[in-house]
Amino acid sequence: MKQLEQITVAQDTYTYTTTVTLEECQDIAWRIAEENTTHGKHMLEKSAEELCIQAKEYWCCIIKNADELIWCVFLMPVEQWWITLYERWSLFVKPQHRGKNISYTLIQNMLKLYSHLPLYSITNVPAVMKNTTKLQQHEYTKTIIPQHILAVLEVPWALLDNDIIYCNELLHALLQPHD
Repeated sequence: MKQLEQITVAQDTYTYTTTVTLEECQDIAWRIAEENTTHGKHMLEKSAEELCIQAKEYWCCIIKNADELIWCVFLMPVEQWWITLYERWSLFVKPQHRGKNISYTLIQNMLKLYSHLPLYSITNVPAVMKNTTKLQQHEYTKTIIPQHILAVLEVPWALLDNDIIYCNELLHALLQPHD
């Protein structure tokens, strides 16, 4: 098991780890289902077991405050036979911990660590859009994404008209017209 690291954001100390337990994955799976029930289905639901496999095979980041799970993000591959893209699949920051730049700091680190992969995130949440714009990610709508890439992004389900796709430099380069 990886050693837990301590990080300080907005004068609070959090525990940061890239490993997750089955119990934590059960909590995360429950939160996804709750979010989809409360705000309409907009998050891909996975079982606790699928989340554990996802974390072990790819990457996840968990932030805790006094052993309370407050934030997590997974790197989720979206595959077609000809390409694999990686979604920054962020779950949540608990309301009492919002506004402290936790997401911003950790996504910034993730973008640096995985700049060699074609990364993207899809959102229509204003706070997430603000942070992603601050991180200087390239912004696309589904109307300007090339159809062959849009087909990959819509593997789980169709994008909403107000969804914004944010991508890193590598995916941005792939989206440019080639002669």
